[in-house]
Amino acid sequence: MTEKGKKYLSDIILAIELIESFISDVKSFEQYQLDLKTQSAVERQLMIIGEAAIRFRQVCPEVSLENSLQIAGFRNRIVHAYDSIDNSIVWVIVNRHLESLKIHTYLLLYEGKTQSEEQKTVQALPPSQNIHQPRRIFFYLFAFVIDSFQE
Repeated sequence: MTEKGKKYLSDIILAIELIESFISDVKSFEQYQLDLKTQSAVERQLMIIGEAAIRFRQVCPEVSLENSLQIAGFRNRIVHAYDSIDNSIVWVIVNRHLESLKIHTYLLLYEGKTQSEEQKTVQALPPSQNIHQPRRIFFYLFAFVIDSFQE
């Protein structure tokens, strides 16, 4: 992975952490609806996440960033169709999807392996040892558990 690729992944993580700090005191969707400053701050960071995802795909096309097309599409919608943003969609993204993106991004940044390298590694293992990257499975399960507690 290139240094630029690592920078863009770091930008995604930082933006997610900022969103988490912005909404830490916001306990309900109704409260979010009334807080225009928080809405604006969250949308700005979602734009940064989208732009970083687009740039990451350009500099590291061999690495698969989870849901990068949807992330880029939502960024485009915030930027170009700002007057039709549905706050309930933003709320769902923030509360149900950012944590798993954060975990996936950390894994990409700190594992240092591309998805194709992982597939080659898994395919090269004998069937008895082909366990499909147990750390990755653990982190996805962890994200699922976190997700279920937030509902």
